[in-house]
Amino acid sequence: MSSKFALHPDDTDWERSTAGPGLLLDVPAEGPWRQPFLQVQAVPPFLRLMAGTQPLLWVHVESGWDTCGFLRGPAWVHSVLPPISAADVRAIREVSGSPGWWEAWMRYVVRHLEASPASPLHAGRWCLRPLRELEAGEARRYPLDPASGPGVSLEPPFLVQGASALGFEPFWREYWQPEGFYGDTGGAGLSPRHSQRFEWCGGVVSLRPPSPEDSGRLKVWRKSAREGSLPPVLLFYLAVARKWVVLDGHDRLLAASFEQRPVPMLGLLLVRETPVSEEALVHARTRAQRMVEGRLRGAVSPLVIDEVNRFVLKGYAGVHRSAITRSWPLPGGSRTWRSEVLAWREAQELDLQEWEWKRFVAPGWW
Repeated sequence: MSSKFALHPDDTDWERSTAGPGLLLDVPAEGPWRQPFLQVQAVPPFLRLMAGTQPLLWVHVESGWDTCGFLRGPAWVHSVLPPISAADVRAIREVSGSPGWWEAWMRYVVRHLEASPASPLHAGRWCLRPLRELEAGEARRYPLDPASGPGVSLEPPFLVQGASALGFEPFWREYWQPEGFYGDTGGAGLSPRHSQRFEWCGGVVSLRPPSPEDSGRLKVWRKSAREGSLPPVLLFYLAVARKWVVLDGHDRLLAASFEQRPVPMLGLLLVRETPVSEEALVHARTRAQRMVEGRLRGAVSPLVIDEVNRFVLKGYAGVHRSAITRSWPLPGGSRTWRSEVLAWREAQELDLQEWEWKRFVAPGWW
């Protein structure tokens, strides 16, 4: 496939298992990718996700990195990718879920991202790869520090078929490090101290309300979900909040949920590469050698072989890759952010007590 992007196989050890092989995309600085249509703007600790001049999401990471408030703007009205047709689905003949099937859909996504007027892509190195939804108990807690190094880890999507991914709440607050609460379900729960939502890394955020259950397109995708031919949903990694944003496939996500079937997902993330020191490489190779010797003494299964190979490859990786979010300055700074939030609250007639707006927009926080 001829591409405006340089494409390479993704050989990154992301530490968490994924659904298949991925691609690295080198997006050039020339052309329409200097500043993306879909972008994050920031004036710490405030963020907003923008689609052109339309705010989609206002975010406030509260002091202590333990609580975060999210306010939705108008629903997403642009399309990152064109609607997937029946002919598009038929054109991919590989077995669903196979490496060839994933590769075909990744190249489909890359081809349309190159031509998309509403893409989040900008100059830099990106990763596009299949994702595996986490089971209960696998998601990680938010760190005490927003970032202890250059970039953050790739957190797989968590509870994609839950209400947080399919709903469209106007405003919500999350507790990332509730004091004394670890939960017993391995996932999202309620903090008894705050009676608020307690989130783990990997949450999924929709950008538009769910379609009506009798929607014709939703019925088509429900049939595809039952037949095991559902195209993957495209997610964008908001690394600063360890969350995934649905770029394309809201109806497919809903269809899989209705049919109680797993949903295939492709994750798009911006990558940062940091050189690994020779000392660290020597240490990694020593650990890999000990691990190989120990793991190959007993019964050897394909899973053991995969684990051994990962450790060996990691010992020879000259760069460390992590996920980042690039942000642009928020014009007007915190005053603009605050005035937009207050204006949207008035326009939507949100209940101050219900959403705790008095605390959320307290003057001392600006």
